Amino acid sequence: MTYTTNQIVRMIKDYQMNVKVVAKLRKEYIEDVCGANISQYGIEATMPKPQGQTSDPILREVQRLMKQDTVIAKYEAKVRYIQNRWDRITDEKQAMIFNMVLSGVAYDKIAKTVELSAQRIHQIINEIAEILKD
Repeated sequence: MTYTTNQIVRMIKDYQMNVKVVAKLRKEYIEDVCGANISQYGIEATMPKPQGQTSDPILREVQRLMKQDTVIAKYEAKVRYIQNRWDRITDEKQAMIFNMVLSGVAYDKIAKTVELSAQRIHQIINEIAEILKD
């Protein structure tokens, strides 16, 4: 997929969050897929089911897991996009700033660390996004 510079900047800023979301959703997904499902029994099994919906609880659970799988894939694609291109950054200062942003460090802290203005940090991130752009 082709992204705009602004979309890539957003992916860079959200990288840390996206990695955490992928890890959390994968863990939940694996627990759901590997865990046991509780079936209905007794009076609950014989009660009428709501109309207009799938009454099979297993099918509904599979549908929910398939939807969760597509959400995970969306976040993974964003993370992979950044990971597959970070070797394109060859400038040392850009690489340092890029890694700090990916680690979740705030722009003002990065600016103090590298002794640049926050505005210049934004410019460098935009330059990096242009480099990562296909």
